[in-house]
Amino acid sequence: MNKKYISLLLALILFVTSCVFAEGNEEKEVVRLKKLFSIDDSFDQFDVEKQSSELGEMTGYHWYNNGPGGTNIDILVDDKGEIRSYRKYTEEENKKLYDPQGLEEVADKYLKEIYPKGAKEYIRDDKASYFEKSGQGRFYYQRKVNDLVVLGDTIEININMANKELIGFERSLEIPTISAKDFPKADKSLTEKGKQLFEKELGLVKGFQIFSKGKGLYDEIPYYAMLNENKLIDLKQEKVIRRQEDFLQEEAKEVAADGLSLVEQKGIDKVKDVISKEEAEKRIQEFFPLKGFKLERSFLSKYGEDHIWRMEYMGEKDEGQWASFAIHGKTKALTHLSIPTKNDEKQDPSGTPKVDLSKEVKDFVDKAEKGLEDHLDFGKKEIEGSLVQFIHIPRKEGEFYYFGDGVSLNIHEKTKEIQYYNKEFTPYMAKAPKKDIGLEKAKEIAYKEGKLSTMYMYVDKKPILVFGLENPVRVHMETGKVEGNSGSQKSFIYRDLKDSKYPKEIEILGRYGIGFSGDTWDSKKAITEKDLLTLYNQALYDGGRDLEDMIRIFEKLTGEKYSSDKEVSTFYGTKISFKLNGFKGLDQMKDVFNPKLFKDSGKHNDQEKAYLYSAYAMGLLDREGELKGHDPMTRDDLAHMIYQILNFKTEEFY
Repeated sequence: MNKKYISLLLALILFVTSCVFAEGNEEKEVVRLKKLFSIDDSFDQFDVEKQSSELGEMTGYHWYNNGPGGTNIDILVDDKGEIRSYRKYTEEENKKLYDPQGLEEVADKYLKEIYPKGAKEYIRDDKASYFEKSGQGRFYYQRKVNDLVVLGDTIEININMANKELIGFERSLEIPTISAKDFPKADKSLTEKGKQLFEKELGLVKGFQIFSKGKGLYDEIPYYAMLNENKLIDLKQEKVIRRQEDFLQEEAKEVAADGLSLVEQKGIDKVKDVISKEEAEKRIQEFFPLKGFKLERSFLSKYGEDHIWRMEYMGEKDEGQWASFAIHGKTKALTHLSIPTKNDEKQDPSGTPKVDLSKEVKDFVDKAEKGLEDHLDFGKKEIEGSLVQFIHIPRKEGEFYYFGDGVSLNIHEKTKEIQYYNKEFTPYMAKAPKKDIGLEKAKEIAYKEGKLSTMYMYVDKKPILVFGLENPVRVHMETGKVEGNSGSQKSFIYRDLKDSKYPKEIEILGRYGIGFSGDTWDSKKAITEKDLLTLYNQALYDGGRDLEDMIRIFEKLTGEKYSSDKEVSTFYGTKISFKLNGFKGLDQMKDVFNPKLFKDSGKHNDQEKAYLYSAYAMGLLDREGELKGHDPMTRDDLAHMIYQILNFKTEEFY
């Protein structure tokens, strides 16, 4: 027989055999997944897709229902058969407020079933997140090897609280699983070296976080914090590295974006002491020759009390080339520059700088704006990247840093050309705090709460030893209060609930992160406007809003000025509760209420009775014999009202 024919026949047999083998394996995998996740045969469609990633060959399994309100399931499995993610989608709405007690053990059980080989290495966070609107509980698991945290290697599990069913499983690791035996060992000498380097390179500084209150107004919070919370110490290389790749060359920020407003064309001539567009262009040419570029857009913007000229140019021959600049309308200071660059394969954003360009950087900053150097700390500048260096120099006024403010620029190591420059200075000077807990106390708090320790981190798909804060935190300079990246929702547990009329309700709310700080509830304590907004912020918005947002909502709904320490009467607290939850029309209701139901009914006007009787009828206000609408609303009153509101079925409530 012809040798060529035999070879082709053997190849065909092998191909058919491999296809049958693959189909057989795939069928077994589908059976395994259906059994593991209790997937029945009620779905309208099923399909499988292959996809490539850094994890290797991945297989996606999808179950669909075509009609509205149906359930869909997506599962992603890697080439080793490990489940990377599971998601169950349903349009069912949450109908009540569930008690999440015991849900942690349910999540632990699912973890062991889905990832039996590695489950013991993943430790559940002692905090969880519960979402009353979706009826979900979310649990976080952190991998630990040799008793050290492995950064970026976590598992998230979501449970439906109504039926304790798994609705989500997600592994954060984007590389193949690395065995514990392949992790380097840590010793005490490395940890001590890490502490020294951390204190020298990344230690806490005092500064301000400035935030906008709108309408050109600002305020500050004084903190002790790291200048860059995303930095760690590489213990082997003994250098500073990032905990993730978000290098200083982020997407170019619009200069002075916060608080920026355009000046209408017809109003430019009326602005006093501002240079002309032609003068701005002349200043730009001191930094970049505009030959070969045409002006595409120009506009004058107001930022605080300052005016900024923004100019954007497009290449005359190559419309894909753009250059943009910003010039201060009065001082002619350059506040932004971005010019076309050529991509270079040798450029490494995470590489180590090979050339000291300190003089060139200082000279450019001085040329951009005389005197700016006095408001920057060059000793704390961050430098990353080789061939092109990405540099950030923080703003410092006196002894205080302004977190987030400063100057960022990119400079080519060979040509020494500045390719990008941006000055980000909030137009605000903060006031020194009245009290200061001191650096040593702040470090004690931050290092304990943020967990200063030796950890593992994956670099180039390999685990290395690093040192730093597991959860970077900021410490309030006056109070010592901690704020930062906790990664999970805070729960409230109280030791005096035996004195409350609604202990179970308050306990459940506390699990959802709805409550007051401290370990005592103090059930009869009168609430303030701040207390009212704090609890409704926690209750109505998963993750919460800024208090400033809540204050604006409050003032818009009431037409009154917010006063944080003002005590709230039962009537007023009830009225705000109704308004925050979308009820309308009670202000206009006539007195149609039974005066015999409460003996103090006659002491309340029509509007007061409309709200109080309605709250009583809906079970929001617990009263017997007397309304007591003018008495202070207590913590118990407010908690019961919020619990009952959250427990309403949606169609009954609205």
